[in-house]
Amino acid sequence: MKGDGKRRNFGFQTGHAHFPVHKQTEESCQSPPNATWQPRLTQEMYKLVVREHPDGRLYIPDAEGRDGPAKILRPRPATPSICQQYLQDNNKKASEDEMRLVHGQLTVDMYNSVIRDHTKQSPTCTNLQLETRKVRKMGLCWQQQLRCTNCKYTSGLFKLYKETKTGRRGPDIASPNLG
Repeated sequence: MKGDGKRRNFGFQTGHAHFPVHKQTEESCQSPPNATWQPRLTQEMYKLVVREHPDGRLYIPDAEGRDGPAKILRPRPATPSICQQYLQDNNKKASEDEMRLVHGQLTVDMYNSVIRDHTKQSPTCTNLQLETRKVRKMGLCWQQQLRCTNCKYTSGLFKLYKETKTGRRGPDIASPNLG
């Protein structure tokens, strides 16, 4: 860059008096920082090991019952069983769309018209497999477009909400968005 020779570096240099260089040895990298370092405990071990003073402080007693200078980390969360993991995965997938504000009758009308149009436009496709192609959020409400994965039929964009006339220019507003 033009003028690099005239610029001065105003930042701290390595080895500056206020920022000395600390070299790490192999021993300092492999051993814990002090003798009281322990890996994070599970919840079961945490309940067995950690005690509480009357004033509310947590401590880990040594063999003679005295509290020592140990640092206590929060316990690791318990690992769920395979059954719990399976149930959590199913609930997580179902909860992604559960807060959508969708009008029930308009959704049924959308599917009925898509099935009717699909049979008219592509009579050779006998196995209708619908998927969501486009979703548009309009405030609290949704517009949706469906597509058949077997024959590439694509429906129009359906409004899954009731509209309210406002008398203004532009599109009408969804009823739930007025509140």
